[in-house]
Amino acid sequence: MGGEQALYAYDVVTRQPLRRKHFHFPRNQAREEPLGIWSDGLKMWIVNGYGTVRVYAWPFTSTTCPQCPRFPDLIAQLHDAPVSDYTPMAGQAFTLQVVVRNQGSATADATRIRAYRSADPVISRSDEEAGSSLVPSLARNGAGVRTIDVTAPSTAGTRYYGACVDGVSGERNTTNNCSAAVAVAVTGDMSFTDDPIEAGVTAVKAVHFTELRQRIDALRVSHGLAPSLWIDATLKADTTPVAAVHVSELRQALRQAYDAADEAIGFNTERAQSGGSIRAEHVNELRRAVEALESRP
Repeated sequence: MGGEQALYAYDVVTRQPLRRKHFHFPRNQAREEPLGIWSDGLKMWIVNGYGTVRVYAWPFTSTTCPQCPRFPDLIAQLHDAPVSDYTPMAGQAFTLQVVVRNQGSATADATRIRAYRSADPVISRSDEEAGSSLVPSLARNGAGVRTIDVTAPSTAGTRYYGACVDGVSGERNTTNNCSAAVAVAVTGDMSFTDDPIEAGVTAVKAVHFTELRQRIDALRVSHGLAPSLWIDATLKADTTPVAAVHVSELRQALRQAYDAADEAIGFNTERAQSGGSIRAEHVNELRRAVEALESRP
């Protein structure tokens, strides 16, 4: 600190000033008794110990650090309305909207942003690429919305979409170039297998529960809820046969969708008992309740 309201940088070996790294505070904003100083290359962070302890941050600009090197720093964020359709049919085209922002201290060159489809809610470049769009050059603090055309996969189920912007020349931090994910419930054939299930005639199968899960997840997403975290994510007759707990979680997940839609639901069939058999009416009742909510405007 000094009369010029600046922090001066020195080489600890040669004791010579590092003029390119001197940091000049805005007028009348110097901190006289700093307890700690740290920088991430984009901002100078100072803990002030005079009076009340506070943390202050100043960006590296042409005013605060005239000779500091400048770097772009691109980030991708989901738009407030990230997808044009939260419940597309399998194979259907829809769009993903992403905001690209340059939060660095230098202009970012033109680049490309890529959409990715994931089976989990963490988007990375190792996921399946689903589309891309050009991003024009962005000045410091500049931002723009990019719309990317994507297509739902050929099979029903919950997928997660997000985007990563390609790094540009001079960008030092590319770990923040990917957005968060938005859940999309892909729907398939709107008919249920073996509908209705006949007691004593049609055996209750794993596919009956898988279809209900997909349709209920689509209802949840369309009413602003996250897809359900199902017990035994994949049901198979030989390894994970359907059980009473799977009926209970379907009811709970569907009831939450009804609540989100401000609609009432009631189940007339008694609960499936642990260790007991799952009856045809358990599945048929869930199917009719799903169709009833789907038919609501």
